[in-house]
Amino acid sequence: MKFVTECKFTSGKSTTVTVPNLTKKLLIPSKITLNQTEGGKESPVKGILCRVNSKGAELAVCGEASFMLSNEIELNQSIVEKSGAVSINITNRSTDHKNIKMYVEYSRSYGSVLMEEKIDHFENVLSEIHKKGFCTRVLVTFSKDVDAIEFASVAECVDEKDKWVEPFSVPMDKELDLEDRICNIDLTSNDLGPMYSDYLNFLEMRVTETKKDDNREPLYMYIIAYGYPW
Repeated sequence: MKFVTECKFTSGKSTTVTVPNLTKKLLIPSKITLNQTEGGKESPVKGILCRVNSKGAELAVCGEASFMLSNEIELNQSIVEKSGAVSINITNRSTDHKNIKMYVEYSRSYGSVLMEEKIDHFENVLSEIHKKGFCTRVLVTFSKDVDAIEFASVAECVDEKDKWVEPFSVPMDKELDLEDRICNIDLTSNDLGPMYSDYLNFLEMRVTETKKDDNREPLYMYIIAYGYPW
């Protein structure tokens, strides 16, 4: 996906532009291209100072020398995916008026780690994840055999069920070795979608343990949740 914003600058003028936050579409800004327009024609911009930030983290500072070499700015994805928010401050350092077109390209991302835990109780884990942000994906594995993971409803909709989160189960692949049984719950899939991330706190995780009389060790879950902070 690609967006364009056009701004007009007098000499010495500075403007900050905030680009669309598309984290709920699993998209984050990845590259910025700056052109100047004159007489309906575009050319690589020159004579400006550009600062790019993401939630207070500085991604790039490009001065006049940088734009003599390239009008493209590649963004650090490991920083951007922590929030998906990007703002661009441009200052016209030349003595001429400038019309600048700013192109922002996006790439797909599940975000950064919201939570990583080893736990032996599971009822409130989804609520804890929801407190930290908009969850896109959950990876789960266990210390012992389990038959399935259930996402049960805390509050059920009695009429328009297609407009509310419905319970679902994730079976375990018993053909794999225990350490390889990693459940990847993609909350952005066609079967689920952003509604499940928005209302994750109205679901409760329940685990069906495989019964074994000779194993009385506690059942531990290893869980990593990805997404974007609220």
